[in-house]
Amino acid sequence: MPKQPKKPSQASNGNPYIKKSVTTGPIAGGTSRWVNKIHTIKSKADVFVSWASKGPSTASFTKPFKTHFNQNASTSDVSQTWGVAAVMPRRDFNDLEADTSLPGAPDAIWQWDAFVTVAGDGDTVESVGKNIAASLTDFAMTSVAFNGQKHKPKFVYNPRPVESQEAMPLSHFLLDRDVVEVFKSVYGENEMDVLLQQEDILENFFGSADKGRTVLIGTW
Repeated sequence: MPKQPKKPSQASNGNPYIKKSVTTGPIAGGTSRWVNKIHTIKSKADVFVSWASKGPSTASFTKPFKTHFNQNASTSDVSQTWGVAAVMPRRDFNDLEADTSLPGAPDAIWQWDAFVTVAGDGDTVESVGKNIAASLTDFAMTSVAFNGQKHKPKFVYNPRPVESQEAMPLSHFLLDRDVVEVFKSVYGENEMDVLLQQEDILENFFGSADKGRTVLIGTW
Protein backbone atom coordinates (compact mmCIF):
# COMPACT_ATOMS: atom_id res chain seq x y z
CA MET A 1 0.00 0.00 0.00
CA PRO A 2 1.46 3.41 -0.95
CA LYS A 3 2.42 5.69 1.95
CA GLN A 4 -0.02 8.44 2.77
CA PRO A 5 1.40 11.99 2.59
CA LYS A 6 2.10 13.59 5.96
CA LYS A 7 -0.45 16.04 7.17
CA PRO A 8 0.86 19.57 7.56
CA SER A 9 1.32 20.79 11.11
CA GLN A 10 -1.60 22.75 12.52
CA ALA A 11 0.92 25.10 14.14
CA SER A 12 2.03 26.25 10.69
CA ASN A 13 -1.57 27.01 9.61
CA GLY A 14 -1.53 24.10 7.17
CA ASN A 15 1.33 25.55 5.11
CA PRO A 16 4.21 23.03 4.85
CA TYR A 17 6.58 25.83 3.77
CA ILE A 18 6.24 27.80 7.03
CA LYS A 19 8.97 26.90 9.49
CA LYS A 20 8.28 26.66 13.20
CA SER A 21 10.94 27.58 15.74
CA VAL A 22 11.47 25.65 18.94
CA THR A 23 11.13 27.95 21.95
CA THR A 24 13.85 27.22 24.47
CA GLY A 25 13.68 30.32 26.65
CA PRO A 26 11.12 32.52 28.38
CA ILE A 27 8.53 34.23 26.22
CA ALA A 28 8.14 38.02 26.46
CA GLY A 29 5.48 38.83 29.00
CA GLY A 30 6.63 35.99 31.25
CA THR A 31 9.75 35.88 33.40
CA SER A 32 11.72 37.86 30.81
CA ARG A 33 9.97 41.01 32.03
CA TRP A 34 12.29 40.91 35.03
CA VAL A 35 15.47 40.33 33.01
CA ASN A 36 17.50 43.45 32.21
CA LYS A 37 20.21 43.67 29.58
CA ILE A 38 23.72 44.98 30.16
CA HIS A 39 25.27 46.71 27.14
CA THR A 40 29.03 47.33 27.14
CA ILE A 41 31.30 49.26 24.78
CA LYS A 42 35.00 50.04 24.79
CA SER A 43 35.81 53.65 23.98
CA LYS A 44 38.91 54.95 22.24
CA ALA A 45 40.19 56.00 25.65
CA ASP A 46 40.57 52.34 26.71
CA VAL A 47 37.68 52.82 29.11
CA PHE A 48 34.57 50.61 29.08
CA VAL A 49 31.10 52.08 29.49
CA SER A 50 28.16 49.83 30.38
CA TRP A 51 24.47 50.53 30.87
CA ALA A 52 21.35 48.53 31.74
CA SER A 53 18.11 48.52 29.79
CA LYS A 54 14.69 46.93 30.16
CA GLY A 55 13.59 47.98 26.68
CA PRO A 56 14.96 49.51 23.47
CA SER A 57 14.76 53.05 24.84
CA THR A 58 14.15 52.59 28.57
CA ALA A 59 16.76 52.37 31.30
CA SER A 60 16.63 49.76 34.03
CA PHE A 61 15.99 50.85 37.60
CA THR A 62 19.55 51.13 38.88
CA LYS A 63 19.28 53.71 41.68
CA PRO A 64 19.84 51.13 44.48
CA PHE A 65 23.03 49.94 42.78
CA LYS A 66 24.30 53.49 42.30
CA THR A 67 23.51 54.41 45.91
CA HIS A 68 25.26 51.32 47.27
CA PHE A 69 28.30 51.91 45.07
CA ASN A 70 28.67 55.59 45.96
CA GLN A 71 28.26 54.92 49.68
CA ASN A 72 30.65 51.97 49.85
CA ALA A 73 33.18 52.14 47.01
CA SER A 74 35.80 53.91 49.12
CA THR A 75 35.50 51.59 52.13
CA SER A 76 34.75 48.15 50.65
CA ASP A 77 35.69 45.92 47.74
CA VAL A 78 32.54 46.69 45.75
CA SER A 79 34.53 48.50 43.06
CA GLN A 80 36.84 45.52 42.55
CA THR A 81 34.00 42.98 42.73
CA TRP A 82 31.81 44.76 40.21
CA GLY A 83 34.77 45.84 38.09
CA VAL A 84 33.42 49.39 38.15
CA ALA A 85 35.34 52.61 38.83
CA ALA A 86 32.34 54.97 38.83
CA VAL A 87 28.62 55.26 38.12
CA MET A 88 28.00 58.31 35.93
CA PRO A 89 25.21 59.68 33.71
CA ARG A 90 25.17 58.64 30.08
CA ARG A 91 25.57 61.50 27.66
CA ASP A 92 22.65 62.22 25.32
CA PHE A 93 24.14 61.01 22.03
CA ASN A 94 21.26 62.60 20.12
CA ASP A 95 22.85 66.03 20.75
CA LEU A 96 26.47 65.65 21.80
CA GLU A 97 27.17 69.38 21.71
CA ALA A 98 24.51 70.04 24.35
CA ASP A 99 26.50 68.02 26.91
CA THR A 100 23.36 66.85 28.73
CA SER A 101 22.33 63.59 30.37
CA LEU A 102 20.41 60.97 28.40
CA PRO A 103 16.87 60.58 29.79
CA GLY A 104 16.05 57.17 31.24
CA ALA A 105 13.03 56.96 28.92
CA PRO A 106 11.37 59.20 26.34
CA ASP A 107 10.19 62.38 28.10
CA ALA A 108 11.52 61.12 31.47
CA ILE A 109 13.06 63.58 33.92
CA TRP A 110 15.42 60.96 35.40
CA GLN A 111 18.75 60.21 33.77
CA TRP A 112 20.19 57.01 32.32
CA ASP A 113 23.24 55.97 34.35
CA ALA A 114 26.33 54.14 33.11
CA PHE A 115 28.92 51.96 34.83
CA VAL A 116 32.46 53.04 34.00
CA THR A 117 35.37 50.59 33.95
CA VAL A 118 38.99 51.58 33.33
CA ALA A 119 40.47 48.77 31.25
CA GLY A 120 42.83 46.38 32.98
CA ASP A 121 44.99 43.53 31.68
CA GLY A 122 42.86 40.95 29.91
CA ASP A 123 39.62 42.92 30.08
CA THR A 124 37.28 42.57 27.12
CA VAL A 125 33.84 43.95 26.33
CA GLU A 126 32.38 40.53 27.08
CA SER A 127 34.24 39.91 30.34
CA VAL A 128 33.39 43.37 31.69
CA GLY A 129 29.74 43.16 30.66
CA LYS A 130 29.23 39.66 32.02
CA ASN A 131 30.87 40.53 35.34
CA ILE A 132 28.68 43.60 35.81
CA ALA A 133 25.56 41.60 34.93
CA ALA A 134 26.44 38.88 37.44
CA SER A 135 27.38 41.40 40.14
CA LEU A 136 24.15 43.39 39.84
CA THR A 137 22.09 40.21 39.88
CA ASP A 138 23.87 38.96 43.02
CA PHE A 139 23.35 42.30 44.73
CA ALA A 140 19.64 42.39 43.83
CA MET A 141 19.16 38.90 45.24
CA THR A 142 20.73 39.74 48.63
CA SER A 143 20.24 43.47 49.21
CA VAL A 144 17.53 44.78 51.53
CA ALA A 145 16.93 47.46 48.88
CA PHE A 146 14.89 44.90 46.92
CA ASN A 147 13.23 43.09 49.84
CA GLY A 148 9.83 44.52 49.01
CA GLN A 149 9.86 43.28 45.43
CA LYS A 150 8.15 40.01 44.53
CA HIS A 151 10.27 39.68 41.39
CA LYS A 152 13.84 40.78 41.97
CA PRO A 153 15.64 42.07 38.87
CA LYS A 154 18.11 39.90 37.01
CA PHE A 155 20.74 41.11 34.56
CA VAL A 156 22.25 39.41 31.52
CA TYR A 157 25.02 40.55 29.20
CA ASN A 158 23.80 41.52 25.74
CA PRO A 159 26.42 40.47 23.15
CA ARG A 160 24.83 42.41 20.31
CA PRO A 161 26.70 45.51 19.06
CA VAL A 162 25.29 48.80 20.34
CA GLU A 163 25.09 52.18 18.60
CA SER A 164 28.21 51.75 16.49
CA GLN A 165 30.85 49.14 15.73
CA GLU A 166 33.40 51.93 15.47
CA ALA A 167 35.22 52.91 18.65
CA MET A 168 34.20 56.38 19.81
CA PRO A 169 35.84 58.94 22.13
CA LEU A 170 34.83 58.67 25.77
CA SER A 171 32.99 61.99 25.44
CA HIS A 172 30.47 60.25 23.16
CA PHE A 173 29.22 58.32 26.20
CA LEU A 174 29.92 60.55 29.23
CA LEU A 175 29.45 64.22 30.10
CA ASP A 176 32.51 66.46 29.74
CA ARG A 177 32.87 66.92 33.50
CA ASP A 178 32.89 63.16 34.02
CA VAL A 179 35.35 62.58 31.18
CA VAL A 180 37.66 64.97 33.07
CA GLU A 181 37.28 62.90 36.25
CA VAL A 182 38.11 59.66 34.43
CA PHE A 183 41.04 61.36 32.69
CA LYS A 184 42.41 62.57 36.05
CA SER A 185 42.09 59.10 37.56
CA VAL A 186 44.17 57.64 34.73
CA TYR A 187 46.73 60.40 34.07
CA GLY A 188 46.55 62.60 37.17
CA GLU A 189 50.12 61.79 38.25
CA ASN A 190 51.53 63.55 35.17
CA GLU A 191 52.29 67.23 34.77
CA MET A 192 49.48 69.24 33.19
CA ASP A 193 51.82 70.85 30.65
CA VAL A 194 52.88 67.42 29.42
CA LEU A 195 49.31 66.12 29.18
CA LEU A 196 48.16 69.11 27.15
CA GLN A 197 50.66 68.11 24.44
CA GLN A 198 49.33 64.56 24.06
CA GLU A 199 47.18 64.94 20.94
CA ASP A 200 46.10 61.30 20.62
CA ILE A 201 45.20 60.87 24.28
CA LEU A 202 43.18 64.09 24.36
CA GLU A 203 41.35 63.14 21.19
CA ASN A 204 40.51 59.68 22.54
CA PHE A 205 38.98 61.16 25.68
CA PHE A 206 37.39 64.41 24.46
CA GLY A 207 36.85 63.98 20.73
CA SER A 208 39.51 66.52 19.79
CA ALA A 209 42.77 67.69 21.33
CA ASP A 210 41.65 71.34 21.27
CA LYS A 211 38.46 70.56 23.14
CA GLY A 212 40.40 68.48 25.63
CA ARG A 213 42.79 71.31 26.36
CA THR A 214 39.92 73.79 26.78
CA VAL A 215 38.00 71.54 29.16
CA LEU A 216 41.03 70.53 31.19
CA ILE A 217 42.39 74.05 31.64
CA GLY A 218 39.01 75.15 32.95
CA THR A 219 38.57 72.30 35.42
CA TRP A 220 41.99 70.98 36.50
